[in-house]
Amino acid sequence: MFQVVDPERREIVGSAGYKRLSGQRVIEIGFQVTPAHRRRGYATAAARELIARVFAEEDIDAIEAESLAAENASVRILRACGFTRAGEAHAADGAQLWRWRLERRLD
Repeated sequence: MFQVVDPERREIVGSAGYKRLSGQRVIEIGFQVTPAHRRRGYATAAARELIARVFAEEDIDAIEAESLAAENASVRILRACGFTRAGEAHAADGAQLWRWRLERRLD
């Protein structure tokens, strides 16, 4: 888990992290920013940093993420980072989720 920090104020504004999905060459990422600090690019920067860190590992083929099943800021961030919608899931509380996936590019 990483802290998302405003570089000018040196203030913690959120968190981000990732985990390997069991037995797979896939990592799941997650990020959140406190309500008072949203709409300032922190979550997008955090997502991009997570992607760079994950794909720096040679044995990772793809990155996945989940969002609430609605057009929202998280969805816009995932799309901006190149993710495509890969399916649906349900949270433990029954909420509908969208699954997202970003494949490693072979340049």
